[in-house]
Amino acid sequence: MKQFLPAVLLIASCATKPPEPLRYGALPPATSASSSSDAFDPSPALTPISSACRPAELPAPNAMDDDCDGSIDSFDKGLPLLVALAFPRALAKNLALALRSDTSVEVPLVASDCGEERAVCTVYVDSKTLARGRHALLVRHTDENPQRGTHALVVSVQSPEKVSTYLATLSADVTEQSLGAVALP
Repeated sequence: MKQFLPAVLLIASCATKPPEPLRYGALPPATSASSSSDAFDPSPALTPISSACRPAELPAPNAMDDDCDGSIDSFDKGLPLLVALAFPRALAKNLALALRSDTSVEVPLVASDCGEERAVCTVYVDSKTLARGRHALLVRHTDENPQRGTHALVVSVQSPEKVSTYLATLSADVTEQSLGAVALP
C-alpha cells in the first residue's frame, strides 16, 4: 500500500483545482464565405452524379451539361454562377421551388420550360439577378398532392471553373428540404 499512497495524494491534490476548459481551434469558414466570388454550397442531402459526355447538347433543356463543354443547356460559360434544376413535368403540380434570403424574404422559382410538349421542367437561377447575400434553395411538396411520393430532381451548378451535377431526393415524409445555399459576397 505504501507504493500507491503518493499516487493517491497526487490525484487528490489535483482534484481540488478546477479543470481547465478544453480549447479548440476556430472552425474554418464555409467554402463560399472564404471566397470573393459567387458560389453554391450544396446540401449534404445532394448526391453528386456524373454522366457520359455526348457529342452535342441535347435539344431539350434538362439542366445538365450533356456535351461536357462547361455550359448547362448552352448557357453562357462566362456567367459568375448558374444553378439549374430539372424534374419530370408530371411533378410540376407536386413540387414548389423557392429561394429564401437571410432576411427571410422568399422568392418562388417558376419553371421556364414546362409545357405539355416537354418531358422535363427546368428552372434556372442566375447569380446576376439575385441580391447579394446568402439564399437557401428550397424544394417542398405542395398541398395539391395529398398522396405524397418520393421525388427526384437534378441540380446542376455552373461556375467559370466547372459544372457540378447532383441528384436531390425529396422523400414523402419531408414537407420542405434545403438543396443548398447560393452565396453572393
